[in-house]
Amino acid sequence: MGWLTADIGAGVAATVGCASGAVLSPDADIAGLTEGETWVIHKLPVIGWLWAGYWWVYGKLLPHRGISHWPIAGTATRLLYLAIPLLILAWRFQLSFWPLPPLAWAWAAGLAWSDTLHWVLDRCPL
Repeated sequence: MGWLTADIGAGVAATVGCASGAVLSPDADIAGLTEGETWVIHKLPVIGWLWAGYWWVYGKLLPHRGISHWPIAGTATRLLYLAIPLLILAWRFQLSFWPLPPLAWAWAAGLAWSDTLHWVLDRCPL
């Protein structure tokens, strides 16, 4: 992305977005521990268990390999679910996170790329 836009910051943000796919994986729709959640629990136990507990609800709401595995739509569902606490805080304290900064969009694009590769490796289920 940095090469396409001549913006090194966007390239770094997109790379971080791709790496975020390890913990913000399409497999979050599993109502059990994913590899990413297990990794976070191992590195940061309290935060890891809170993270896994938060995503357990998502796993109960969506069937495995359903919309959460689709390219773009799956990324959007996880980003919206991830944003719920921020949206509640924004509503409560009358804050605005809109418009999102360009680097947030680059990060999301990197995550979408990672999700698309995950979908391809899962043999493109629809």
